[in-house]
Amino acid sequence: MSTFKKKIIGLIAFVLLADMAIAVWVLAHDIKTQFSDLDLSRARFGIASWYNKKDAKIKPETANDEKFSDKK
Repeated sequence: MSTFKKKIIGLIAFVLLADMAIAVWVLAHDIKTQFSDLDLSRARFGIASWYNKKDAKIKPETANDEKFSDKK
């Protein structure tokens, strides 16, 4: 492969990476601007469940046919 083609490919790769970086920065800035009072220190990550034994007509199995338990 000639050096000219390598330079063109490198330039295209650089432009695409720069474009992605700018897009991520703009997205982060928009989120910070629109949700300035958002407190991520209280955010939790994990498996969420909307099942509750107190719900009316709750079945003992989940949608995946697993035994329901809301205990950790």
